[in-house]
Amino acid sequence: MVVTTASCNVCHTRLDFNYLVAASQNTELCSLCHNPTFAASPPAKSSAGTLPQPFDFKLWIHKIHKGDKAIVPVTFPLNTGDIRFPGDLSDCKKCHIEGTNLLPLKNGVKGVTLTVDGIIVKTMGPITTVCSSCHDQTSSLEHIDVMTSSKGFETCNNCHAEGKDFAVSKKH
Repeated sequence: MVVTTASCNVCHTRLDFNYLVAASQNTELCSLCHNPTFAASPPAKSSAGTLPQPFDFKLWIHKIHKGDKAIVPVTFPLNTGDIRFPGDLSDCKKCHIEGTNLLPLKNGVKGVTLTVDGIIVKTMGPITTVCSSCHDQTSSLEHIDVMTSSKGFETCNNCHAEGKDFAVSKKH
């Protein structure tokens, strides 16, 4: 659990978006479908060409809330560039349970794996999945690429974990 239905309902008043079943009004259930392997099929046009568009909850929800502030908004199945967030995007506590937006991430958090016809076409580590959805300007994406090994190991905790010079909590 990183968010609660109650924190979402502060702004939304009721979570049911595209789903008209009572179960979809509970944030604990979002990741049942919106998980690290859920993507648009067939592949949707994305900023990276024709890669599948990931709908993993941790990526998708941040991208939706970044809305019109995103450098490259998502345009399928909705245009996130049309969304306006009514507040300070760096105030992660507005949505997150205390400490769940900080590094290091809890064990078991997965990144995104995108496949086309059963072939893996792109992977992103869990920190990259979350952070790049908001920090989507070229300089941030290049920084992420440089700080991720060729084997996919993310070194973000070296600078951005609690107690480090550039800890997430110092900006968020």
